Amino acid sequence: MRQVLGASSFRMLAWHVLMGNQVIWKSRDTDLVLSAFEVLRTMLPVGCVRVIPYSSQYEEAYRCNFLGLSPHVQIPTHVLSSEFAVVVEVHTAAPSSLPPAGCEDDQSLSKYEFVVTSGSAVAADRVGPTILNKMEAALTNQNLSVDVVDQCLICLKEEWMNKVKVLFKFTKVDSRPKEDTQKLLSILGASEEDNVKLLKFWMTGLSKTYKSHLMSTVRSPPATEPRN
Repeated sequence: MRQVLGASSFRMLAWHVLMGNQVIWKSRDTDLVLSAFEVLRTMLPVGCVRVIPYSSQYEEAYRCNFLGLSPHVQIPTHVLSSEFAVVVEVHTAAPSSLPPAGCEDDQSLSKYEFVVTSGSAVAADRVGPTILNKMEAALTNQNLSVDVVDQCLICLKEEWMNKVKVLFKFTKVDSRPKEDTQKLLSILGASEEDNVKLLKFWMTGLSKTYKSHLMSTVRSPPATEPRN
């Protein structure tokens, strides 16, 4: 996907995905939309993914962070100008930019042009969430095979989910003060604003079962051994 969209457009799109902003994909090709969402959702914990695969009307961000739309659907102005949404519009490529007949099969992405826009473009000099920078480093490393890159991305997601679990227990279960939380974030290597926002969004993906289990262990301390 990075090769298809280009480095800067992919970074913008991945940034919005990781931070929990609404990703809107407009295309006539429903299979293309579904395929794109299958790729993008792998960046997030399962509990953070809310998809409306294809709709004939705009759906609000609280209902979905991945939304597929028919090209004719009007997106509200406040969404188009929002820093919390990104739109990918898919157009048929101009004939002059298409490859020669026989060079590509009918399913090739080269027959499309992708335009990625957001109300707030990601500044090129902005550091961004650490996980995004590490993802890009893995994707651009020519010495890594596809399988190794896949494993890198899986490990990165697990690493940051572990940080989320530590932060949840620290703040929600143990109710530690804000000063201690800042110290913890520094230890976790996540004290920058974008990293904090990412952790808070990913925290919403923790399952109710997991949260309930942690809360119950605090409320019900283990029974002490009876004295002889």
